[in-house]
Amino acid sequence: MFRYKFDHAEEHIFEDNRLPFISHVSLSNDDYRWASPVHLHNDCLEISFIEKGTAFYTIDMQPMTARAGEVVIIHPDIMHTVTSSPDDPSSLWVIHAMDFKIKGLEPTKLLKNRDFLVLAMKENQNFVQALFHEIRFLFHKRDSHALRIVNFALCMLMSMLYDMQEDAELIIPDSCDPFAKEIMTYLNENYMHKLTLESIAKHFHISPSHLSHEFSKYFSIS
Repeated sequence: MFRYKFDHAEEHIFEDNRLPFISHVSLSNDDYRWASPVHLHNDCLEISFIEKGTAFYTIDMQPMTARAGEVVIIHPDIMHTVTSSPDDPSSLWVIHAMDFKIKGLEPTKLLKNRDFLVLAMKENQNFVQALFHEIRFLFHKRDSHALRIVNFALCMLMSMLYDMQEDAELIIPDSCDPFAKEIMTYLNENYMHKLTLESIAKHFHISPSHLSHEFSKYFSIS
């Protein structure tokens, strides 16, 4: 038997009750063939949890490796791609959080003084894993009561990650080339239109060969 007294005077991290809600939850299972091509999100925070295996990221032109038990946090408008390791296939959970404001930070941002971060959950791994599974279960019920619980769970997760960032061992500098970001932002905003190498080059007032060279240099694809 034990007894614990909670301090109800403690304030939460969100400003003016601008709490987050989940717009997306997904799970990529342990198949070495899955990959998410380069992309960015304009209006949501991405929180990923590697349940098992290894995932290879490129975030803002920085190669990174995330392993089982780690969480990857990516702010809006940050280009990134992720692939599963062929030798250690990963199971990767992804949540998108929207419409929140943390005290002292810009809207829809969780991290201080950086735009992406990998955090090892360590002793919190089992809790975070259970939380993602519960969020998925409740999210797919799609009734108002379940979705309220989902968003409360999201608040709890984000509050924990917000506190953990202070002890993060890995701080990665922002280093995205401005022109590369312009290219990907344009593609992200115009993917529904018919785009060709020539039309994109014309938009940026450069030659198609120059555009092809720049795209291959930064994204390793042509």
